[in-house]
Amino acid sequence: MKEPRVTLAGERADARANRRRLLDAAVAVFAERGADAEVREIAERAGLAVGTVYNHFPSKEDLLAAVVEEAASQFEAALQGALEEPDEVEALRMFVRRGLRVAERFGSVMAAALEGQVPLARAAAYRARRVVLKRRIVELIQRGIDTGRFWPGVDAEVVAAMLTGVLSPWTYPELRRSRTPEQITAALVAALLYGLERRRAPASPPLRQAPPDAG
Repeated sequence: MKEPRVTLAGERADARANRRRLLDAAVAVFAERGADAEVREIAERAGLAVGTVYNHFPSKEDLLAAVVEEAASQFEAALQGALEEPDEVEALRMFVRRGLRVAERFGSVMAAALEGQVPLARAAAYRARRVVLKRRIVELIQRGIDTGRFWPGVDAEVVAAMLTGVLSPWTYPELRRSRTPEQITAALVAALLYGLERRRAPASPPLRQAPPDAG
């Protein structure tokens, strides 16, 4: 019996699947070991040969850069999904919730990657995408102002800066040490929607106790 030939389409599908496995493994390993993790560890986590890693990513820095780009794409997808929500309040809540999930997965990896581990051109490209992301958040806030869902005195640029600041790879991990993602979402959305005036703001969920220091 003749063995079935491997088609070009099948090879491409396998290559895409391997790249996906490598990215997922890289996110996990870099989160555990930091940017100093070895390519061999990532290959082992993905269940692939080291050579397969280099077939897709010429260097560890390229792999780190791909992880950063993946995070940027997921932030953009989170915002795009929110923009399709007709109610601006729910759209804001949806973006915060989904954006925090992305920050939960990629935060520590991105912080390590962007602190000198990713080539400057790639890091600059990521920051340029963040500028576009912020601009689209401004559009969402302005849409809410125009429809009357948000207070007309709101400064959309400031709100967008607050959101991108909380979701940054440096800020979110600090918040996460003493709060659950649900608590961060609730507190951020409440602050944005109700401000800080006591008579208007609902009660925030209590903070959970931070785990004791290992030392």
